Amino acid sequence: MWDEEWGDRGTRLVLIGTDMDHAALRADLDAATLTDEEMDADWGRFEDRFPRFADNTEDAREATEPDDQKTEDSAAEVGLAD
Repeated sequence: MWDEEWGDRGTRLVLIGTDMDHAALRADLDAATLTDEEMDADWGRFEDRFPRFADNTEDAREATEPDDQKTEDSAAEVGLAD
């Protein structure tokens, strides 16, 4: 997967475990892989169901900050759960 311009273009996924159903895992991963037709599709027509965690636009800040906490330089924060 070597590209003369960009170098190593490969991606590897390693699953470590015991008593795994290798055939079922491979089938599930293959089903999740985009086809050439899906890759070539107009991605703008698909719904984006993921929230914008780090959207730093003024509209996003106004929509998420209480009026008494709005500041010129405030930015959206992403929290991590334990």
